[in-house]
Amino acid sequence: MEEYSVKLSDGRQYCWKRPNDPLQDAHVKPTVKFGGGAIFVWGCFTSLGVGYLVKIDGGLDAELYCKILEEDLMDILHLYNLDTDDIVF
Repeated sequence: MEEYSVKLSDGRQYCWKRPNDPLQDAHVKPTVKFGGGAIFVWGCFTSLGVGYLVKIDGGLDAELYCKILEEDLMDILHLYNLDTDDIVF
């Protein structure tokens, strides 16, 4: 099977390759849509798994950070049934 790519009318592109062949630079088309951008998130992980991502709109100040720790971090600890006395933060 020969490698080839197809561009559809909606702008999507597909590239086919053999299943065991490594990914090549030609298989990936880097894009920046709408001039790029950024998103600001807070997240954590535990020994039992990952936590939620919290989207932060605007900026992060001490008050918002404390709220994230009090609400979201505690929710994640409860999700994994972790004892807060055993947590190293």
